Amino acid sequence: MKMMRKSAIALLIPSLIILTGCNEKSADIGFNTENGVYTNEFFGMTIKLPDDWHVVNEEAKEAIDVKNSIFLMVAKYIWGSAVHSNPNLIVTIESIKHLPVIKKGRDYLYLKKKVLEISQTGYSFKEVHSEKIGPVEFDVQEVEINSGTVKIHQELYTSIMRGYALSFIMTWQQEEEKDSLKEILSTLTFRIAQNITFGPLADKTYGDKPFTISAVADSGLPVIGIATGNCTLKGNQVTLTGVGHCQIKALQEGNANYKAAKSIQDFNIGKKNQKIAFNTLADKTYGDKPFTISATISSGLPISGYATGNCTLNGNQVTLTGVGRCQITALQEGNANYKAAESVIQHFNILE
Repeated sequence: MKMMRKSAIALLIPSLIILTGCNEKSADIGFNTENGVYTNEFFGMTIKLPDDWHVVNEEAKEAIDVKNSIFLMVAKYIWGSAVHSNPNLIVTIESIKHLPVIKKGRDYLYLKKKVLEISQTGYSFKEVHSEKIGPVEFDVQEVEINSGTVKIHQELYTSIMRGYALSFIMTWQQEEEKDSLKEILSTLTFRIAQNITFGPLADKTYGDKPFTISAVADSGLPVIGIATGNCTLKGNQVTLTGVGHCQIKALQEGNANYKAAKSIQDFNIGKKNQKIAFNTLADKTYGDKPFTISATISSGLPISGYATGNCTLNGNQVTLTGVGRCQITALQEGNANYKAAESVIQHFNILE
């Protein structure tokens, strides 16, 4: 790629169509180049330029007062060369934060058109149409400029990205020049960021039923999930495995058009309540044989108990020790996944 030497640069004004006063470029927007491939990380794009075309350097841009609007200019011949026609491609960016009415490229192109119509130059416009370049949709305006002696053609490709209007402006006179510019534009690729919509997850209680989650990438590419902690993930179904913490990562690995993306949601898993069922006990008569009692619990954990009064408890067998009163307490102290159960007390009288 030949860099343009400082020279008398004649830039035909219609080749650069900008909104006056809207030049605002972020400091982190710029091209890196290697082997004729120009890369811009801010917009995630690359474009391959022919080795024998000429890139306008910063000094030359400043000389023609377009430095702040253009971050790439390339032409077949050095600017100012004594040639009948010099096809060129210009890449511009403009901040649109001061123009909230601009939502799409066609909104931006509409305002450009109004500015040009005021100039009373011989412009004619075709209907705006849309074209996709990789994952990015551009609105395209075809313009013809007739100065009386020269007829110039332009195509303006504009897309709204990250708060900027990104435009590619091709200018030519001869049809074969258009073909050359189209060939350059065909090397344009985008690998843009994608976002995953994955809403927050509410805290759960151990023992809750498995539940489904939803994570969607705005690229339309499939999202996979990974679970860590006290849970498992199969497909889009989460199963709780214990008390503690669960983290779900929603991942999209990206492809030629989209960068990788991820979204992470966490939730806590609390202990579950448990309840003891222990039926009332009938009064007894001193001298009755030992008898068994039964208590169950919703968790299925083992229940312990103790006796007070005129009785003893060994395992689940009650032995009477005298006339009076017997009280049996059933309890379950809980574990890592269950809270301690509320104790249940049953009592009965022991008659003579």
